[in-house]
Amino acid sequence: MNTRLIKLDATLRLVRRALRESFPRHTIDASPSPTGRCGIHVTWSDGPTVEQVQRVLDPFGLGGHNEVHWHSMNGSPVTFQPFMRVQRSTTGEPVDPVAPQPSATLANITTFNEYRAWSAHLRELDLMRRSKRLLRRLEGQSAMVEAITAT
Repeated sequence: MNTRLIKLDATLRLVRRALRESFPRHTIDASPSPTGRCGIHVTWSDGPTVEQVQRVLDPFGLGGHNEVHWHSMNGSPVTFQPFMRVQRSTTGEPVDPVAPQPSATLANITTFNEYRAWSAHLRELDLMRRSKRLLRRLEGQSAMVEAITAT
């Protein structure tokens, strides 16, 4: 299975969708970093904590200083390009705690910190795909046999 690179603009769309789904009542801006390189700058005022937003962004990241993240999205291996930078500002007003909502976008992304676990996951996905293809083929043959025996 080849790994598909998700470019910055496509990753940015996914990040924005995941943030909207996770925090529907809050405005969180995600834009390319000012340098225009492979980075995304996320800013917001009040609302969710930095840790909550970081948890939403983690599946899109490359990893930390000494770690690498491997990803699969919708059952295919992918590599996200950007580094993420988050910045929360406050107005000084009291803020109610925010509970993140489930995100369908994040549900389609699986992230691994170990290459072995990621490759085992991809092998399992491949086996599932092959077995589904085989079942469809067998169902098609059985329908053909039924049609022949009915005549």
